[in-house]
Amino acid sequence: MTPQLIIFDLDGTLVTPTSGGEFRKTADDWAYLPNVVNKCRTLREKGIRLAVATNQGGVAFGYYTEDAIHAEVEKAVQGIGAMTGRLCPEHPKGTIEKYARSSLDRKPMPGMLWSILGELAVLPKDALYVGDRDEDRQAASRANVAFEHAVDFFQGVERTPEEEEWEREARRLRLVGYYNKPRRA
Repeated sequence: MTPQLIIFDLDGTLVTPTSGGEFRKTADDWAYLPNVVNKCRTLREKGIRLAVATNQGGVAFGYYTEDAIHAEVEKAVQGIGAMTGRLCPEHPKGTIEKYARSSLDRKPMPGMLWSILGELAVLPKDALYVGDRDEDRQAASRANVAFEHAVDFFQGVERTPEEEEWEREARRLRLVGYYNKPRRA
C-alpha cells in the first residue's frame, strides 16, 4: 500500500550536522543527506504528501533558540516540499527552565505525529513515519503509524548534482558512510 502521507524525522534522517558531530551545534548546522531531495521530489510527483516531526532538545540545553531552530526547520520543510512540520523544543533534563520538562510531543511520545495527522486529515493507517532512531520507531508505534528506517527508505535513489557535490564535501569532512552504518535496534 502506498501511503498518502510520509512524515520524516529531521536530524539523522533528512539532514546531518555539517560540523561533523552527531547533533547540531547551532541551529543552522545542517545539510541534506544524500538522496533526500531527489527522493522527496519523486514522492511529491506521485501525489504523496510530506511532513516533518523533529525533537530539538538543543533548545532546552541552550545550544540555540527556539526561534532560530524554527527558522531552520522551516527551511528544511520547504526544501523537501513538505506540507507542514512540527518540532519539540522540550527535554526532561534540559538546563533552560522554560523547556526542562516532559512533553507528549517529544518522541518517543506520539503527539507531533497525531498533530500532523489531524492537520492533514490523514488516518494513521494511511501514513508512514521514516526515522533513524528507536525513539522514532516508538513514536510511530504509539501513533499506530507504519515505520521505516531511514537507511532502508533512502537506499538506491538516484542523486541530484547538488547531492553529488554534498557527498564530495561530506567525504572531505568524513561524514559519508552514514547510510552504510549498522542500524540501531
